[in-house]
Amino acid sequence: MSPLLQWIIVAVAVVLALQFVIRKYFPAWIKRQRQALAIALLRQPGPAWRRRLGQRIAPPSTGSKAGGCEDCNGCD
Repeated sequence: MSPLLQWIIVAVAVVLALQFVIRKYFPAWIKRQRQALAIALLRQPGPAWRRRLGQRIAPPSTGSKAGGCEDCNGCD
């Protein structure tokens, strides 16, 4: 196996391991970064593809349902 291919395989393994660690131990940081990126992409004067990408990147909302409060004490 060529050394270049070995380096590529090792690099892919390191990136996947780093992705796993970040998702496992820093979920709040990931959510803040996704929100910041989505807000930047959803700014009004932009092409439609950018707004669609922003909507896909945006983390799911955790707010209360439209019908009212579920008494989860999330607003306290």
